[in-house]
Amino acid sequence: MRSKSSRGVWTFFYGSFMNPAVLARANVRPTAPRRARLEGWDIDIRPRATLVPSKRRSVYGILAKVTHTDLAKLYAKDWFNFGKYVPEAVIVSDAQRRRVAAMCYIAWRNHGGRPAPDYLERIVSTAVRYRFPRWYIERIKAFGR
Repeated sequence: MRSKSSRGVWTFFYGSFMNPAVLARANVRPTAPRRARLEGWDIDIRPRATLVPSKRRSVYGILAKVTHTDLAKLYAKDWFNFGKYVPEAVIVSDAQRRRVAAMCYIAWRNHGGRPAPDYLERIVSTAVRYRFPRWYIERIKAFGR
């Protein structure tokens, strides 16, 4: 029997952790990555990506299976000094409009300010690779202006 820590759970990534190169640096290799959309939330990138509840918006990201051990590597530490990202249970829709229950990590505090250009580029390049809608890519780029 596999342990809980080695079992993959569906996780929705929306910031730089969508980028496979960023995850590889942390020795995290998600499986079955695919584009997905989360309704009822909006992205905020000031200076790091997080989500805020929104009745009118939705967020695009990557849905993938990740082990609990790997999630702990990514989220157990307060990397940016504005609070840890904490798990939220969400329902996302993948590109085939299948609804999938997933974990999503959110920092409930953000300091403000513009994201670093290289940080934003890691998000934009992944959005382009996974063919997020053009309007959404432009929305992400606008955080750098």
